[in-house]
Amino acid sequence: MKASSILRRSADIYPQNNLMSIGNERTLTYIECFELSKSYQAWIENLVMTTLSDKNLSGTVDIVLAFFSHNSPELILGMIAAMSLPSQIRYDDKSTFTSVMLTIKTAMINVRWTSKEIAQAFKVKDCQQNKHCRKADSHITIILHAEKLKENAARASEIIKVDAMDMGIKHDSFKFSIPSVQCIFDLSKTDGRIPLYKNSNCEKNQGSESVHDDAIVLFTSGTTSGPKGVRLSHLSLMIQAMAKNTQPCSYDQNTRILATTVPFFHVGGISSALAVIMAGGVLIFSSDSMSTGFKATQVIESMTWESSIEKGLGQNVNTLVVVPAMLHAIICEIENGTPMIYSGVRLILIGGQSITQPLLEKAKIRFPKARIVQTFAATEAGSSITFGTLVDPKSLNHDLPKSGYAGVAPHHIDLKILELDSNNQVTLSYAKPGTIGAIATTGPHVMNGYWTRGYLECKNDHKSRRERLVMNDLGYLDKNNRLYFCGRSNDVIRTGGESVFAMEVESVLIQHPNIDDVAVFALPHERFGECVSMAVILKSPVTSKCTMIDVQKYRDFCFEKDLSGYKRPIIGFQVNEFPRNSSGKVLKRKLVEVCAAQMNSKL
Repeated sequence: MKASSILRRSADIYPQNNLMSIGNERTLTYIECFELSKSYQAWIENLVMTTLSDKNLSGTVDIVLAFFSHNSPELILGMIAAMSLPSQIRYDDKSTFTSVMLTIKTAMINVRWTSKEIAQAFKVKDCQQNKHCRKADSHITIILHAEKLKENAARASEIIKVDAMDMGIKHDSFKFSIPSVQCIFDLSKTDGRIPLYKNSNCEKNQGSESVHDDAIVLFTSGTTSGPKGVRLSHLSLMIQAMAKNTQPCSYDQNTRILATTVPFFHVGGISSALAVIMAGGVLIFSSDSMSTGFKATQVIESMTWESSIEKGLGQNVNTLVVVPAMLHAIICEIENGTPMIYSGVRLILIGGQSITQPLLEKAKIRFPKARIVQTFAATEAGSSITFGTLVDPKSLNHDLPKSGYAGVAPHHIDLKILELDSNNQVTLSYAKPGTIGAIATTGPHVMNGYWTRGYLECKNDHKSRRERLVMNDLGYLDKNNRLYFCGRSNDVIRTGGESVFAMEVESVLIQHPNIDDVAVFALPHERFGECVSMAVILKSPVTSKCTMIDVQKYRDFCFEKDLSGYKRPIIGFQVNEFPRNSSGKVLKRKLVEVCAAQMNSKL
């Protein structure tokens, strides 16, 4: 069973329920969305066959369907349609008595990428040095893009072809605009389906399929070593979506999500969308969603019944799926306008990174009836591997968990903490409760492996489903198997022979009344090797990009909060904003470059 079957199953159970609300234009029922997905599949098959025509191909052809769009009904239906295709198809050419084996993958492109970055992600890599790998005979990249992104798509397609010529590799690239829902609907009504390209010399033979086959390739945020392609199976997507339909998230038929917050090119966006479809809920889109991303004002409008009706959304949003940076922007927009209480929001699901205590307190005020759930997630793990309730309005227990609390793992996930040695290297031993180590997991949710373009088969790239996924994240489990996140493994500062976890220092500094946001990192130090350094966004902003500041009052504040002396910052900077990736995480490597340059200019 494929992940795309989620829509088919829900169309059988909730045929006349609304699945999508699209601006002031229309609503779509589950059965309508299912029929549209079949029409999108026919359209995609047509594109594949058209691109193969007159190519005189033989052997194996590696095809990637790469979606390049902001969240929209067209994107989710097109993605589901693409995942419905067999991962391998054999075409027999009767005129030449040869067979062509097509391997088809679906991938998502980050809309913030430049044309060069897109081309780099889909470039064929040289695997001549790897004896386990076999290359496909030729490659095709089909970029399926939103209309407003066509120029970037066209440039990326040209770069791909030029690079292939320089390398002497058969790699062709095409770009097609994703047709609107109305266009696909009209085409499907012409003669009952979209006419497919016909080649009388070819006969299609579908191969075997498995829930363990690759469903989609997603690229990581790239906070450490840059983006990497992650191959997620159909089973991973299905079981991780199912986890959101149980406690504490409990998606159901009444769940209404504004589907333009977390992008579908990140695993959290896809997983939540599939979970809503599985539960029989509603995905709400604005009319211009295909060309725009997250907007705080749009989220606020969608949460108010009157504004929702006025904007044509049809019904108000009751579930927010956000990263802390998005929630911060939403609350700032609320407080800068006419401060209101949004009692209709019943769930706020937070991913990407841990929410700070001040932001959590503000969220409790603005959303008094919302259950606030923190997750710990990774692309390689198919989405969230823990869920932790930070706030439950129905609970009599109002004690907040300790900083870094990320919750417990669902039943299908095996979660462990691996010990670190004296050099902070991961060992094979399990850490004792309360001891910080590397977060590791096994289970059907774990990726099939990383994706390198140009490999038909790469044995050392495939992860056994029983192999443990060890992440670059640190944390500890308490005696009740509750996970506490402690930051990235490269977010540990070695100063004077001691280890300082940046997140621990950040959790103290963020409580300072003048600090709006903070990032802690290492800078070189002649005496200590590395020193604890900080960059802050103050409530009174500055116009300069980066300014060195006196940290003594912040060191005194850390002393008042019982933070050990060696953990207190020695060097400080004030900035007007942090560099972030598309999921809202602070790019500390870029922040370090800016702050180090400012420090060196003062020497």
